[in-house]
Amino acid sequence: MRQTAKKFGISALERAFIDSYVGLDRAEVRKVVLALKNHLWRGAEQIEQVPVAPLPTAILSLDLLLGGLPSGFIQVVGMDDAYKTALLFYLACHLPDPAFVNADNKGITFIPLQDIEMLTGHPKVAEYVRTMVMHQLVNTVIVDSLPAMARYEAFMRTCLRLLPQRPEMRVIFSNQTRFSAYAHSSVPTLTDFIHSICSLILSVDKIEKTFRGMRVEYLAFQGSNKSQRFYIVYNRAGSVDNESYLFDMGVSRGVLTRVGAHVRFSDQKRTEPISEFLTGAENMKLLWRKVFAGLPFENRGEQYLGKQFSNSTT
Repeated sequence: MRQTAKKFGISALERAFIDSYVGLDRAEVRKVVLALKNHLWRGAEQIEQVPVAPLPTAILSLDLLLGGLPSGFIQVVGMDDAYKTALLFYLACHLPDPAFVNADNKGITFIPLQDIEMLTGHPKVAEYVRTMVMHQLVNTVIVDSLPAMARYEAFMRTCLRLLPQRPEMRVIFSNQTRFSAYAHSSVPTLTDFIHSICSLILSVDKIEKTFRGMRVEYLAFQGSNKSQRFYIVYNRAGSVDNESYLFDMGVSRGVLTRVGAHVRFSDQKRTEPISEFLTGAENMKLLWRKVFAGLPFENRGEQYLGKQFSNSTT
């Protein structure tokens, strides 16, 4: 029976339930697993969440589109090498009081901007997280990746029970997509129920090379709203490049004029190479003021510019 359960990708928790049954065929195994999942998650969707203001992320494009991250569960979905880890580490470095669960056991080289509580995907990680959250030691829990975590179902149930007590808590996790021959598309690996409890899903849609690094396009799914598209530029070190995004805004709004590989402010005649322009702190400050003049973001340049760090893992 253990071999049968393992064959169908059943977790250890589900296998323990099925062990009490003998001689089940494939259809019966699936029926028992479904009954178990319904029992484990019973009532979870009825948990009411107190509305909490979005939390700014220090990612310019995301904050302009969504205002920041909502509370609750946030899922980042993508194929291998889709910059999911880079995004999660950037968030860990800029969101308050984070705990990072490195369930994939990746060798990560980066320079953090604050203390980060680092954990592995140990079977008891749910207990550790619960203790830290209840003692208000962490407000943000980041998991890379959830399918790799031992007993991830128990972890998610623990977090569901914590949300009514800590409505400002955010659980951000990455999830692989796999190509499905049946659906003829790439689909997430986790259950439909876990997708349904997410307040935000960021799905990697397209990756393109730029002269500064990589441009990753996302589809943002929030509640019952239609998906919204935005992109994040990652530099060659794997960190978010807000300066490149601001540059694109400047060009699209007519604040900047490109002349081949050079650029100038549209109200000036002096040009300089784009690579030099993007690394000039004074250029970026002036560009920010011109792009956001009279807008709510006008005085928030320090929250977004110069926020990069070195990170070798995508």
